[in-house]
Order: sequence, then structure tokens, then C-alpha cells
Amino acid sequence: MVTGVCSARACDAAQKAILSGQVAPSNHWRALEVVRAVETRELPESADLREAYQLLKAGEQ
Repeated sequence: MVTGVCSARACDAAQKAILSGQVAPSNHWRALEVVRAVETRELPESADLREAYQLLKAGEQ
């Protein structure tokens, strides 16, 4: 399934970006938007992506 492959690649790219530490605080809302979209679609990568986002937010403190 091409869509599944693209979704997995998009999730992987988003996770790498979030974990890179290079997402500016002013763009955290965009990262959350991606996480929510993945969760809404119930993709298998959603738990890992959510965890990466939570680590990003924890690093703010």
C-alpha cells in the first residue's frame, strides 16, 4: 500500500525532527499538530510519535 508507506515515512521524518532538538519552541504547536493527525488516523507509529513529542516538551522545562 503506497499510502501506508508514505504515512510511515512521514511519521519517521516527524519523529526524527522532534527528537533532533532543532524544533524551535515557537513551532512546537506544529509538531503537536502532526502527532494529533497521526493519532486521529490511528497509525501504528502514533505511540512512538507521541512519546517523542512528550520528550520534546519535557526538555522545555
